[in-house]
Amino acid sequence: MKIINKYIEFISEAAVQDQLFTEPQPTTDIQPSIQSPIQDEYTEIKKDSNIVELDKINKIIDYTSIRPDLIKENVKQIVNDAIENNFYGIVVNPEFVDYVVYEIEDNDIKVISTLDFPNGKMNSSERINEVIKIISDGADEIDLSIDIDDFKKGYISDDDDVKSSTYLSIEKDIKKIADECHKNGVILKVIIESGVLSFGELKDICQIVSKSNADYIQTSSGIKDVGAEIDKIKEIRRLIPEHIKIKASGGIRTLEQANKFYPYVDRIGTSSILK
Repeated sequence: MKIINKYIEFISEAAVQDQLFTEPQPTTDIQPSIQSPIQDEYTEIKKDSNIVELDKINKIIDYTSIRPDLIKENVKQIVNDAIENNFYGIVVNPEFVDYVVYEIEDNDIKVISTLDFPNGKMNSSERINEVIKIISDGADEIDLSIDIDDFKKGYISDDDDVKSSTYLSIEKDIKKIADECHKNGVILKVIIESGVLSFGELKDICQIVSKSNADYIQTSSGIKDVGAEIDKIKEIRRLIPEHIKIKASGGIRTLEQANKFYPYVDRIGTSSILK
């Protein structure tokens, strides 16, 4: 009987040792990193990892509230939402910048202002005066709208001099804003409305912005019928220098949508709390 019991103990110990030294199986839960190189296929996010992924995505969210009917009570709620969800920044129109700066107190949330939103129709001096005021009110970053209609007129022109003049004017106007921002430590994003651009137009506008000293290209203002698109974002990344970053915005309202853009961009703009 003792021999049988010893044999059983030996078999049990062997089974345990076998489990301990079995080679670990590869996991499929590895998430894409924002630092990873652009790739043709992104890793699908598992549904059961949404909580972890949401936390990572929230850290690059520009939480946006730019409705024309916005009042201070709304802005206060926006600040509370941003703090609660650990968002990167809050985007508001210029008239609310100083109020948001006051409301966020010591929280590490960036204050971001629109400029010449949404159609980029200000003249150069108006835009400079506005950016000086925004910076003095405490903005950390600026999302600049440019005149896409004007750009498109230059693009389709058969006169090379007209096209060149139009492009150079846009570049110089952006550079003036970029210079004002950078001497005050403020980041500049340029909204290009990629959803309404052909790939040919996208190439030209990326070249213009790349020469203007802007820090980011932003896909959309969010008011056009088409906002951020994966194929356009991949093309933007291919066209612009490595030091220029990308913000995806326009039509991103769910965690599932944000997950698709996350591997390719440095910032995501949304007016929704992602779920």
